[in-house]
Amino acid sequence: MKRPGARPAAPARALAAAWCLALACGGEPERERAAGAFEVHGTVLEAATGEPLAGVLIRGPGGGTATSDAGGRFALEVAGAGDLVAEGPGGLSATNPLQPARGERLEVVLHLR
Repeated sequence: MKRPGARPAAPARALAAAWCLALACGGEPERERAAGAFEVHGTVLEAATGEPLAGVLIRGPGGGTATSDAGGRFALEVAGAGDLVAEGPGGLSATNPLQPARGERLEVVLHLR
């Protein structure tokens, strides 16, 4: 029986420390990707004002989709080369051709017109 105020056992502390480190370094565990797949992270801006746009639908090659957050940010896994298409309010849109990234992550800025 544990006594009140007792410190956790060493393995429990180590596990808790590893979990905190994982969250601080990006949070999600690695998962396997399909051959040719890579991550696209980006920001969606209104071209006329330079302001970030929230709620924009982004579609990547292979059918993956994402929606931009309040800061215009999004993340999406794509299947390979092809067009990244963003569609926003009022008919604003942008298309950006993608090539696979060597580091498995690509950063883009989409200017919707």
